[in-house]
Amino acid sequence: MKRALVTSLDLHLRFQAEEIVETECLKDVGAGIYPCYYIRDGDRLKVSTSASSLVIDSGDLVPDPEFAPPDFLRWHFRQHELTFRLERKFRHVFGLPKIKEMDPWYESSRSVDARVSKLSAFESVTATSTASAFRPDFSIRNREVIVEQSVRHVLAFIEAIEGEFPDHHNVIMTGGKDSQLILLAPKRNPDRWHFFSAEPNYSLNVKWMAKNGVRVNRTFFHDNRNEESGEDLRRKIVCGDLYSDPTHIRWMPTVRKIAREFDERCLFWGGTMSSPAHFYAGGHRADFTRDREAFFRSHFGRTAAFQGNYHQVFKNFTGLPYLSPYHSSAIWDELYQHIDPAIYTNDEDLRIQIGEKLFGKPVWWPEANPGPDDYAYPRYLNARKTYLEHIRSSLKQ
Repeated sequence: MKRALVTSLDLHLRFQAEEIVETECLKDVGAGIYPCYYIRDGDRLKVSTSASSLVIDSGDLVPDPEFAPPDFLRWHFRQHELTFRLERKFRHVFGLPKIKEMDPWYESSRSVDARVSKLSAFESVTATSTASAFRPDFSIRNREVIVEQSVRHVLAFIEAIEGEFPDHHNVIMTGGKDSQLILLAPKRNPDRWHFFSAEPNYSLNVKWMAKNGVRVNRTFFHDNRNEESGEDLRRKIVCGDLYSDPTHIRWMPTVRKIAREFDERCLFWGGTMSSPAHFYAGGHRADFTRDREAFFRSHFGRTAAFQGNYHQVFKNFTGLPYLSPYHSSAIWDELYQHIDPAIYTNDEDLRIQIGEKLFGKPVWWPEANPGPDDYAYPRYLNARKTYLEHIRSSLKQ
């Protein structure tokens, strides 16, 4: 059945992973954080969380020569080569330019197939048109308004999801403040909320919950050792359609096991880029006083390509969605689209105030947020070759 409208959140939350869905219109409502792919077919679109699934469904592959993601895994193995290390060490001696570190994401609306496109942030597409209604106006310059509206929208999204899926369990993938804010929010059914964290953040989060009296039902621990088999890695590559570095996508086999413990009636949550508080977090941030639109370019480019691809792999690998309360349609329509990032100072972090509003009392925060190491692999694997082999072997079946 052809649907009139499917949103990016719909595709991740209400449809099966890699399912082919027919619709008249596909609309992104989450700043690109829930990646979707589409192919035009007569008066309709075929859409999916997987570009490769659309190619296989079409019956053949029409290669796009301009789709050229980096060989991410090759970069990791090259760093261990003696010639590469010597080259990096002595480039300054010979006056050569510094070797640029490879960004672990690939920004593109193209795919491996010339007919299949990736939906851009806040883009709406039909069989004959493409449009975007996103219009930042920089009209909100009051910090108290930002805090109050952030709290209201986060609570509203959590409440709406709990109301729609009352029999599902919820697992919060917890690292730093962005995900800790989700733990602080009051829940309709606290017994159905659980906690996952990996070292080195796990121990810090357990301490944080104990000092603040944050309660969860079950606790899931990961030591951050790579548990993937060779088949898991190949599957992870296929699930991501080559848009980001697979070494940054961790814990998938373990998360899949957790999902099975709940008979697949489970939703996962993460703190993907808590926008109003994250303006100056990380070296990729810019001076928004001079270029206010850089904030949105960062979210629609780097965040959608990198963190968004994590959401995509999570959905396709586990079969279940990975939700962010900072990427509802309402929070972007009513708040983020209107924020003027130029009001912030370099050391400002509104998450402190947002957390206290959500929790209803002062919150103790750890000083560190070290983050887990990337996964390492014993042997190089050509990701593009692996990906194309999957498509071509599926087309022959």
